[in-house]
Amino acid sequence: MDFKEMMTPRRGMIASGVIVLLLFGIGPILGGISGETEMFTSEDYGDIYTDASAEDKETIDKLLSVGEFSIGAGGVCIALFILALAFLTEGTTQAKAALLSGGVIMLWGLLFEIAWYLQDFGFFIEIIVMFAILCSPMFISGALHLKGDE
Repeated sequence: MDFKEMMTPRRGMIASGVIVLLLFGIGPILGGISGETEMFTSEDYGDIYTDASAEDKETIDKLLSVGEFSIGAGGVCIALFILALAFLTEGTTQAKAALLSGGVIMLWGLLFEIAWYLQDFGFFIEIIVMFAILCSPMFISGALHLKGDE
């Protein structure tokens, strides 16, 4: 069995879809449901959080929980869409769907990065690389099978 036979678009989409589902779907949803924003401290908020009343701190924490849950909901939707495309398409259409799905994930990562940059968190090339690694099974398998069974 050679590499091209191993890397079918369906397998690539399933691998990337499951990773996205777990990492960007279920994980943030569980964090948002818990209501604990333990990864955020008063240092992350600055003076706004430090000087806030107890009610305002609770409101900030609730907003972050909702935001985290929303990211997870988006991750679940994208992952389910990718997994559905893996099983509902065949041949070159499936290869194109794999490339498109990889492109959507990369766009999501780029927009995520732009949002962080616009909020003065800086530009983290690591985030772009992480999204590229998540998409690589779809990109590789889609590119290998784009021309069909030639």
